[in-house]
Amino acid sequence: MPGGHHTGHDFNGDPTVVLRFFIFVYDEIIFFFYRFVAVPLALGLLQIVRRVLPVKIQEMMIDRAMRNLQALPGSPLWIHASSGEIEYAKSVIRDLKIHFPQVPVLVTYFSPSAKRLIQNFPGIDLAMALPWDRAKDLEKFLDFYRPKACLFARTDVWPKLSNQLRLRKIPSLLFAATLAA
Repeated sequence: MPGGHHTGHDFNGDPTVVLRFFIFVYDEIIFFFYRFVAVPLALGLLQIVRRVLPVKIQEMMIDRAMRNLQALPGSPLWIHASSGEIEYAKSVIRDLKIHFPQVPVLVTYFSPSAKRLIQNFPGIDLAMALPWDRAKDLEKFLDFYRPKACLFARTDVWPKLSNQLRLRKIPSLLFAATLAA
């Protein structure tokens, strides 16, 4: 490189090169740590201390055991929302049932407090806890339900789940979100 030092990295001002680099770092390094260190360690510790945990956390662990997946009459439209985000999902559920009454609606939640908010909400064919964000749990869930699409309310989007949806070419949509500039 005349008149300067060449570092071997020639981005030429192309932001896609930098973006691809950061995606690579996330996909390969951070995801490796998340999958093989952080999640197994956290789940192992939770199993060890489960008996002394508050009731809400115990309920979360029991809900996610997924021993009894319940059949639906077809591939559902799947909505995932955390506890407060359930309120945003209710109008979406009503509209889905108006426009697609024959399609089952599956709603997942993260917090047990959301479970109480949607237990008897009309239009929901099945409500259950979102599986842990681990490949094994997600694969079991997705293989069983084979959702037509996944709609995320506001902010509760999980990295492994998003990746599994992408790999399986299951459309996903984020609704009621606030995006900062």
